Amino acid sequence: MGSRAYWIVLFAMMLIVFTGCGGDSDDESCTPDCTGKECGDDGCGGICGTCPDAAPFCTDAGLCVESCTPSCAGKECGGDGCGGSCGTCPGTAPICNDFGQCVTECIADCTGRECGTDGCGGSCGTCPDAAPNCSEEGLCYADCVPDCTGKECGDNGCNGSCGTCTNGICLEGVCGCETNDDCDENSICYQDQCVTAYGREYRLTFESAQISENKSDNSDWDTLGGMPDPFVSYKFDDEEGNTATVDDTLQPEWDDFIDVVLSQTQTIVMTVMDEDLSDHDEIAKIELNQIPVEDIKKGHFTRTNINESLLKFVVKIEPK
Repeated sequence: MGSRAYWIVLFAMMLIVFTGCGGDSDDESCTPDCTGKECGDDGCGGICGTCPDAAPFCTDAGLCVESCTPSCAGKECGGDGCGGSCGTCPGTAPICNDFGQCVTECIADCTGRECGTDGCGGSCGTCPDAAPNCSEEGLCYADCVPDCTGKECGDNGCNGSCGTCTNGICLEGVCGCETNDDCDENSICYQDQCVTAYGREYRLTFESAQISENKSDNSDWDTLGGMPDPFVSYKFDDEEGNTATVDDTLQPEWDDFIDVVLSQTQTIVMTVMDEDLSDHDEIAKIELNQIPVEDIKKGHFTRTNINESLLKFVVKIEPK
């Protein structure tokens, strides 16, 4: 082999070694950033630390807290701020960007941002020593004084927390609720606050029923073959009464109501009757010790397929 050929072969071998066997060398450098963070992602696939048992939850802001209220407001996917998930993305938009939105393709966007995430796992920059903190909006700011005046939850203005809600959600710095689902399993949302479901007064409206065409023994409701004339006889503890009668129908709608305090243990009897000239026929009886909180939360008490004669019975429930 000639001298020139020798050096060409040697150079080629060295090139292969230094370039990873001839593959592409995408040198995408990443600078970890844990400024103002105690835990969570450092922006480069690493972590900024783990939380102690005394404050085991890591918020999206990278702070360890004792308790945490999940929040998925405006998010379709990604973290809920407490280590849980706000959902997964469908196949039509499989990528979850850093802002919790499902997209078909993640496009980095640092418009109006100086620091923090670019939405796709990258960084919009790091903050200088003069203003070392990065806000959720991606703006650098100097050290600040936390301010929780008039607030019991939410952001303290310095990426910290003014507290978390044990029952309900944080609404502009105050623990409250917008729907019954915002409250725990024993509470309802009443006048924007989570309150205990039992031990308060409700308006129960006897709305409707669906009755079979014949009695359970397959005979006609009336002697002459007519449809029933339904009404509801009710008893809540010591309070009892009847609704109006709806003539000749298998789908009565009463719209009569009673105001009653619901408790965990009480005598509840609701009987759908067929009014006759002499003795009234019992269509079906519903006996309960309590109306479940889940029905109170839904705003209606519904029972279906009660027996062969009464197929459906609906009572609306509204707190007073």
